[in-house]
Amino acid sequence: MRTENDPMDDAVRRLLRHAGMEEPAPDFTSKVMQQIETAAPAPAFIYQPVISRNAWIFSFVSVSVLMFLVLYISPGASSAGGNLYTGMESRLIGKLSELFSALSSFSILPGLAGAAIAGWLLMALDKRLDRQNLPV
Repeated sequence: MRTENDPMDDAVRRLLRHAGMEEPAPDFTSKVMQQIETAAPAPAFIYQPVISRNAWIFSFVSVSVLMFLVLYISPGASSAGGNLYTGMESRLIGKLSELFSALSSFSILPGLAGAAIAGWLLMALDKRLDRQNLPV
Protein backbone atom coordinates (compact mmCIF):
# COMPACT_ATOMS: atom_id res chain seq x y z
CA MET A 1 0.00 0.00 0.00
CA ARG A 2 1.34 3.41 -0.94
CA THR A 3 1.60 6.30 1.47
CA GLU A 4 1.63 10.07 0.96
CA ASN A 5 5.44 10.15 0.98
CA ASP A 6 5.78 7.63 -1.83
CA PRO A 7 8.83 8.33 -4.04
CA MET A 8 6.73 7.46 -7.10
CA ASP A 9 4.41 10.40 -6.34
CA ASP A 10 7.37 12.77 -6.17
CA ALA A 11 8.68 11.49 -9.49
CA VAL A 12 5.29 11.95 -11.18
CA ARG A 13 4.95 15.48 -9.78
CA ARG A 14 8.43 16.44 -11.09
CA LEU A 15 7.60 14.96 -14.50
CA LEU A 16 4.36 16.93 -14.73
CA ARG A 17 6.05 20.17 -13.66
CA HIS A 18 8.80 19.65 -16.25
CA ALA A 19 6.45 18.68 -19.11
CA GLY A 20 3.85 21.28 -18.28
CA MET A 21 0.11 21.14 -18.93
CA GLU A 22 -1.29 21.43 -22.40
CA GLU A 23 -3.92 24.09 -22.95
CA PRO A 24 -6.82 23.41 -25.35
CA ALA A 25 -7.57 25.81 -28.17
CA PRO A 26 -9.80 28.74 -27.19
CA ASP A 27 -12.67 27.47 -29.36
CA PHE A 28 -12.31 23.81 -28.31
CA THR A 29 -15.58 23.71 -26.35
CA SER A 30 -17.59 25.40 -29.11
CA LYS A 31 -16.21 22.98 -31.74
CA VAL A 32 -17.07 19.94 -29.62
CA MET A 33 -20.58 21.28 -28.96
CA GLN A 34 -21.06 21.99 -32.67
CA GLN A 35 -20.09 18.41 -33.54
CA ILE A 36 -22.51 17.08 -30.93
CA GLU A 37 -25.34 19.21 -32.28
CA THR A 38 -24.73 18.22 -35.92
CA ALA A 39 -24.38 14.51 -35.16
CA ALA A 40 -27.42 12.47 -36.14
CA PRO A 41 -29.32 11.27 -33.11
CA ALA A 42 -29.34 7.54 -32.51
CA PRO A 43 -32.60 5.91 -33.58
CA ALA A 44 -34.94 5.30 -30.68
CA PHE A 45 -35.49 1.71 -29.66
CA ILE A 46 -38.98 0.61 -30.58
CA TYR A 47 -40.22 -2.46 -28.76
CA GLN A 48 -41.57 -5.16 -31.02
CA PRO A 49 -42.68 -8.38 -29.37
CA VAL A 50 -41.25 -11.65 -30.62
CA ILE A 51 -44.74 -13.08 -30.99
CA SER A 52 -47.18 -10.53 -32.36
CA ARG A 53 -50.72 -10.00 -31.14
CA ASN A 54 -52.15 -11.61 -34.27
CA ALA A 55 -49.98 -14.68 -33.75
CA TRP A 56 -51.28 -15.03 -30.17
CA ILE A 57 -54.87 -14.72 -31.41
CA PHE A 58 -54.22 -17.29 -34.14
CA SER A 59 -52.64 -19.67 -31.60
CA PHE A 60 -55.57 -19.30 -29.20
CA VAL A 61 -58.14 -19.88 -31.95
CA SER A 62 -56.19 -22.87 -33.30
CA VAL A 63 -55.94 -24.52 -29.89
CA SER A 64 -59.62 -23.82 -29.22
CA VAL A 65 -60.67 -25.35 -32.54
CA LEU A 66 -58.41 -28.33 -31.96
CA MET A 67 -59.87 -28.87 -28.48
CA PHE A 68 -63.37 -28.63 -29.94
CA LEU A 69 -62.54 -31.17 -32.64
CA VAL A 70 -60.94 -33.57 -30.19
CA LEU A 71 -63.71 -33.32 -27.63
CA TYR A 72 -66.86 -32.92 -29.69
CA ILE A 73 -66.16 -34.60 -33.00
CA SER A 74 -64.40 -37.70 -31.76
CA PRO A 75 -65.30 -41.35 -32.35
CA GLY A 76 -66.64 -41.47 -28.79
CA ALA A 77 -69.12 -38.63 -29.44
CA SER A 78 -72.74 -39.46 -29.99
CA SER A 79 -73.73 -39.96 -33.61
CA ALA A 80 -76.82 -37.79 -33.22
CA GLY A 81 -74.76 -34.71 -32.41
CA GLY A 82 -76.53 -34.16 -29.12
CA ASN A 83 -75.78 -31.49 -26.63
CA LEU A 84 -72.30 -29.98 -26.82
CA TYR A 85 -71.71 -30.29 -23.08
CA THR A 86 -73.06 -33.83 -22.64
CA GLY A 87 -70.17 -35.99 -21.57
CA MET A 88 -67.53 -33.41 -22.57
CA GLU A 89 -65.83 -33.62 -19.20
CA SER A 90 -65.65 -37.42 -19.35
CA ARG A 91 -64.26 -37.26 -22.91
CA LEU A 92 -61.64 -34.74 -21.78
CA ILE A 93 -60.62 -36.94 -18.88
CA GLY A 94 -60.57 -39.94 -21.22
CA LYS A 95 -58.34 -38.14 -23.73
CA LEU A 96 -56.01 -36.94 -21.00
CA SER A 97 -55.76 -40.42 -19.52
CA GLU A 98 -54.94 -41.81 -22.99
CA LEU A 99 -52.24 -39.16 -23.36
CA PHE A 100 -50.71 -39.87 -19.95
CA SER A 101 -50.87 -43.63 -20.45
CA ALA A 102 -49.02 -43.18 -23.75
CA LEU A 103 -46.46 -40.94 -22.07
CA SER A 104 -45.99 -43.31 -19.15
CA SER A 105 -44.62 -45.98 -21.48
CA PHE A 106 -41.54 -43.77 -21.87
CA SER A 107 -39.54 -43.52 -18.67
CA ILE A 108 -37.81 -40.18 -19.28
CA LEU A 109 -40.48 -38.36 -21.27
CA PRO A 110 -42.79 -37.44 -18.34
CA GLY A 111 -39.87 -35.97 -16.45
CA LEU A 112 -38.80 -33.92 -19.46
CA ALA A 113 -42.37 -32.77 -20.05
CA GLY A 114 -42.71 -31.75 -16.41
CA ALA A 115 -39.39 -29.92 -16.52
CA ALA A 116 -40.41 -28.11 -19.72
CA ILE A 117 -43.73 -27.06 -18.21
CA ALA A 118 -42.04 -25.93 -14.98
CA GLY A 119 -39.45 -23.96 -16.96
CA TRP A 120 -42.15 -22.31 -19.02
CA LEU A 121 -44.09 -21.37 -15.90
CA LEU A 122 -40.98 -19.91 -14.26
CA MET A 123 -40.15 -17.85 -17.35
CA ALA A 124 -43.74 -16.58 -17.55
CA LEU A 125 -43.63 -15.65 -13.86
CA ASP A 126 -40.28 -13.89 -14.29
CA LYS A 127 -41.59 -11.92 -17.26
CA ARG A 128 -44.71 -10.97 -15.31
CA LEU A 129 -42.65 -9.78 -12.32
CA ASP A 130 -40.35 -7.77 -14.60
CA ARG A 131 -43.34 -6.13 -16.24
CA GLN A 132 -44.76 -5.11 -12.86
CA ASN A 133 -41.36 -3.87 -11.56
CA LEU A 134 -41.81 -5.81 -8.35
CA PRO A 135 -38.76 -6.61 -6.22
CA VAL A 136 -37.87 -10.26 -6.39
